[in-house]
Amino acid sequence: MATEIIMPKMGMGMEEGTVVEWLKHKGDPVKKGESVVSISSDKIEKDIEAPEDGVLIGIEAEADAVVPIGRPLGYIGREGEAFVQKDVIFKESKTPSVRIAETDGERDGDTAGTDKGEVQPRLRVSPAARKLAKTEKIDLSTVKGTGPLGRITKSDVAAAAAARQNNRLPARTASPLKEKQAVQGKGQVRKVAGMRKVIAQRMYDSLQQTAQLTLQATADVTDLLAFQKTARQAYPVDDEVRLTVTDFVAKAVINALLVHQEMNSTCADDTITTYDEVSLGVAVALKEGLVVPVIRDAEKKSLSTLSREIRQAARAAKEGRLEALQLTGSTFSITSLGTYGIGFFTPVLNPPEIGILGVGTISEQPAYRGADIEKRNFLPLSLTFDHRAIDGAPAAEFLAAVKANLEAPLKLVL
Repeated sequence: MATEIIMPKMGMGMEEGTVVEWLKHKGDPVKKGESVVSISSDKIEKDIEAPEDGVLIGIEAEADAVVPIGRPLGYIGREGEAFVQKDVIFKESKTPSVRIAETDGERDGDTAGTDKGEVQPRLRVSPAARKLAKTEKIDLSTVKGTGPLGRITKSDVAAAAAARQNNRLPARTASPLKEKQAVQGKGQVRKVAGMRKVIAQRMYDSLQQTAQLTLQATADVTDLLAFQKTARQAYPVDDEVRLTVTDFVAKAVINALLVHQEMNSTCADDTITTYDEVSLGVAVALKEGLVVPVIRDAEKKSLSTLSREIRQAARAAKEGRLEALQLTGSTFSITSLGTYGIGFFTPVLNPPEIGILGVGTISEQPAYRGADIEKRNFLPLSLTFDHRAIDGAPAAEFLAAVKANLEAPLKLVL
């Protein structure tokens, strides 16, 4: 009997997921535990593994399809095996799949019906294509499908919408555009999809729905760097504990949040919630985009424990082993561009959090120490906060507390 590949629930609020791409093609042999399809929610992109050995005998949801949790994405079984989902039967063969029974989707509008008794060819439409057609007000009967058995895909609808828009452009408007393209030459087209699409939407929503303001300060970390060197000698560096500058910044932020609790808050649905516990998000850059693993109960952890957990979370993120629950529930986040030589920058809030601290690269600068000028090390700090939930003065006091903690490193271990 064929086994279903199910859209999983990857978070408490998740109701549906999007198919990013199939990593295996129909008819390919698969091994249990082997990645078969990549999906995404509003928080994470994840590869779904094969539940058993066999052959990918059917694909129910193509790329870009939005699928409710618990619904099948495809089927694994023996080569040539028929598989059944409710009253839908697919049969695997060397020819394109043949739909033997009418699907729920066809009866619910996945295909076009008849008009005034006339028999019309049925339209096969993917869910993502139907959703886009509704948004763009595209008549699906005018769209030619390029998918299997003439199925209308999301790209077909997008092409129809673009063609309609081009037809509406005046000739004098369209001509310079073509000239510009001709001057630029051929470029590489890359579709915004998967994790990049999720990040784009979240960043857009963040800037549209919050009142973001950024404060900046520099911390003299000369003593901290000396303390770090001494601590590393006393606590040998290994694969789990590094005692990096990010670890010290994390501890400084946590201690400041315990004093300035109003910054340890979330704002959603006109409600501000302030927390006693610190769930610290630490941004990790991946090739596909940015993820923010969460260190829970961070206020209870020592500097070495924080270092270990931050490193383990970063490694899990880069290896794709993070679960959705490890990416949700943060009350404040930190993000660093220091390794890229960036000083001050403007971090974007991770809603519903009301604060995020950006950490830049350390630079050597001359500074007065009493009457003398010394070479000192300064760390740029950029605090973005939601002005709907907190005013500039308390936000500035919080940033000053982070700066003070970094300039007195013994406070971070006592």
